[in-house]
Amino acid sequence: MATYDKTEGKLKIWVDGFQRDERAVTGNIVVSAGTLYIGGNQFWGEYFNGLIDNVRIYNRALGIAEIETNQLTPIQ
Repeated sequence: MATYDKTEGKLKIWVDGFQRDERAVTGNIVVSAGTLYIGGNQFWGEYFNGLIDNVRIYNRALGIAEIETNQLTPIQ
């Protein structure tokens, strides 16, 4: 999972509920009305060969407590 908080200027990478990396970044995330593809890129024809589950999308950066709760809470 990745979180980006513009006010902090940080992109954080999370794996299995633990923060694995953090990078300083600037700028805005591009807003699009186009289709969101998870595990695929229609333009380049690149697609993930495997299983993806427990996908959640938020319009804000989550705190560590929320990430830990989400890791243990099934999507219904």
